[in-house]
Amino acid sequence: MARRTRSIVPQRRRKSRTREHVIADLSLHFVAGYVLRAGYTIEAHYQDYGIDAHIETFDADGEVENGLIFVQLKATDTIARYRMGDGDLSFPMETRDLNYWAKEPYPAYLVLYDAPADAAYWLYIQKYLADHAIDVALVESTSLSLHIPNAQTLEPGTPALWRQHKADVISKTGGNLHG
Repeated sequence: MARRTRSIVPQRRRKSRTREHVIADLSLHFVAGYVLRAGYTIEAHYQDYGIDAHIETFDADGEVENGLIFVQLKATDTIARYRMGDGDLSFPMETRDLNYWAKEPYPAYLVLYDAPADAAYWLYIQKYLADHAIDVALVESTSLSLHIPNAQTLEPGTPALWRQHKADVISKTGGNLHG
């Protein structure tokens, strides 16, 4: 009788860095470059519960401003899979994350990083939900696709625009979110 041999699959002796890890880091550094050149700071959240980083802004005199800007990063090597017929992007997000962001008083942005092109597209999440009359609490599916305009690319002026969005939120509340 022939003896059966076992196929031995060598196990890695160490943890390995995947392409997903690499492009996730690239996405953070891509955004950070624009934020830092605008004179702001960005802090990565290594415990990810729906926010990957937050940005603090400063006025022309270098004084810190109230409020934060939140960023959720997504990175891909295959941007074409999210491209719609009109060139805009459709990216699925978990409903539980959207529910969290919808209730966040300060602006939260989805940034979709296209690694091969070294480019990124962004979406102001709360404004998108409001403009499209989406009540996330009523969404029954576990995910919802958000449409990101192709023209909404991350550029040198984007952090200043985000800063203005934050200032608009603060001015609507009179600067007091707590009473």
